[in-house]
Amino acid sequence: MQKKEITVLALMIAQAVVKEMGKESKCTAKNAEYVDIHVAAEILGYSITYMRQIKNRFPYIKVGNQKQGRIMFKRADIENYYNINNK
Repeated sequence: MQKKEITVLALMIAQAVVKEMGKESKCTAKNAEYVDIHVAAEILGYSITYMRQIKNRFPYIKVGNQKQGRIMFKRADIENYYNINNK
C-alpha cells in the first residue's frame, strides 16, 4: 500500500468513527429519560430475572444489537407502575 492510499483509508476510518460517535451521543441524549432493566428492577423492588419475565408489561426499546441489545424502559412508566401498585 502506498502512503497516499494509507492516508485516504485513515481519513475514511476517521470519518466513520466520528459519524458513529455522533449517533451514540444523540442516542444517549434522546434516551436520558430511559432506564435499563437493572434500574427498573431496583425501582420496582423486583429481581432482574423477574423483570425480564414481565418486560412485556411495559413499553420498552432495545439499544444496540436487536437480539442482544440493552432493554430500556421509560422511567416515567416504571415510576407510574410503582406508584399505582404500591398505594
